[in-house]
Amino acid sequence: EEYLYDLTEDFSADHSVEFIRLYRHGSDWKIQALGIGHREGLEGLVQKFM
Repeated sequence: EEYLYDLTEDFSADHSVEFIRLYRHGSDWKIQALGIGHREGLEGLVQKFM
């Protein structure tokens, strides 16, 4: 399948953007659209999941 994300929000003050979340639900894989801007940059975003 193909997914399209509409960038209507202004993320100019953010250093990284979390567009989707890929996660496991039981034996299935799910994709959730997010569009959450983060000011701490990519390193801070990665630390969120460590």
